[in-house]
Amino acid sequence: MKNGNTSYDKLLTMWRDEKKKVEELKKEIELVREDAQVEIMRRDQRISNLEKMDKEHQDLNGRLQLEITRLKGGI
Repeated sequence: MKNGNTSYDKLLTMWRDEKKKVEELKKEIELVREDAQVEIMRRDQRISNLEKMDKEHQDLNGRLQLEITRLKGGI
C-alpha cells in the first residue's frame, strides 16, 4: 500500500502547488487591476486638462479674431 500512499502524496503535493499558483495569480491580477485603474485615472486627468486647454485656446482665438477685426476697422 505504500505505492498507493506515494501516489496520493504526489497528487496532494501537485494539488497544493497548483492551488498556491492560483492564489499567487489572483494576487497578481489584483495588482495589475489596481495599476490599470491608476493609469486610467491619469489618462482621464490628462484628457480633462487638454480639453480645458483647448477651450481656453478657442476662447483666446475668438477674442483675438475680434481684436483683429476691430483693428482693421470692421467693428
